[in-house]
Amino acid sequence: MLWRFELKLHEYQSKNILSQELIQIPKGTVCFDPNAVYEFADTLNGKVVVKAQVLTGGRGKAGGVKIFSSSAQAKKFASSILGTNLVTHQTGNDGALVSSVLVEELLEIQQELYVSISIDSNCKLPFLIVCAAGGMDIEEIAQISPEQILREDIDPLFGLKEYQLRKLIKLLALPDDQSDSFRKFLSAIWDTFQKNDFSLLEINPVVITSDGRLLAADAKIEIDDDAIFRHKEYQKFDNDSEKDLVEKRANDLGLNYIKLDGEVGCVVNGAGLAMATMDIVNETGFQPANFLDVGGGADQQKIVDSLRIILEEKHIQAILINIFGGVLRCDVVANSILEIEKEYPNEIRPFVIRMLGTNSEIASQILQDTKLNIIMVNNLNEASAKIKSFLSSEI
Repeated sequence: MLWRFELKLHEYQSKNILSQELIQIPKGTVCFDPNAVYEFADTLNGKVVVKAQVLTGGRGKAGGVKIFSSSAQAKKFASSILGTNLVTHQTGNDGALVSSVLVEELLEIQQELYVSISIDSNCKLPFLIVCAAGGMDIEEIAQISPEQILREDIDPLFGLKEYQLRKLIKLLALPDDQSDSFRKFLSAIWDTFQKNDFSLLEINPVVITSDGRLLAADAKIEIDDDAIFRHKEYQKFDNDSEKDLVEKRANDLGLNYIKLDGEVGCVVNGAGLAMATMDIVNETGFQPANFLDVGGGADQQKIVDSLRIILEEKHIQAILINIFGGVLRCDVVANSILEIEKEYPNEIRPFVIRMLGTNSEIASQILQDTKLNIIMVNNLNEASAKIKSFLSSEI
């Protein structure tokens, strides 16, 4: 499996980029206080939509997107949501902090479409998705009306070809007066995606208004972390205040940590070994709960910090420790586990441990006396089998 880590942008940041690429967006501005919301809404006679700016989906269903007909109403809503945590189906109970809102003109919508470009990790190619049912989650569309989803793979050497554009427009049955505009829109989306090293560019919905304008009414952009060095202008978007609290804490401790949605916590030294470990977990039918590389020169305190962060994540059902001992000796890791046992004497979740290299035999002897649920394995296949056996029995 190809693991990618992305920098996610807010809607207003995404739209600023689209506007710079001459892709039309609604008239709007980002606001950080209610008074600014009132002032801008007043320039549009109060007829605006106000959107909470958080890096998560499901804002509308969670009450984070509202339509107003007066500036006072828009200001009142902004006052109630700014500085609070918006809880959606993607955030968990803690929610995501709303530090700003996007205020935009209220559009008179004639038709909504869905457009996205992403990377297929299996065939290693970008692909374009177009759908006539805009404004809905693409996952919902796939379940309800999969035949409406149109896909075209894109050869990065040749780009989006004219015959592909004609095919999509024909299948969408767009009126003649919109066909040319939409063709140019798709070409511009592809050019923007490729030029900026995006891993995702999703516009949902693309709106055709009653006066014939074609606009990106919403936008989501993700940029491959490995491409940031080529785009210095995007480094300013990597704001610590937007990170998951656990990720921020781990980063402050000097840990290379990214939170994921799975059940198996991973502690590994080395980024390559960490990705291989995540692949092994994925093959069990379960998912890794994190990417965590403690680094080759980690000391005992860093290992303790790593384990503490993982053990505090209650949704994690098992911990996989995979260490290749070099500069980081295996006995240091073992002593870290004994140290963490003092803090969590009643911990019952299993620790599946594979340690090879410097002082690995000493490490095994050290762990013989622990009361934690330690399962020592010799290789990753054995680790995979133990994790699958334990988690399957818990279902």
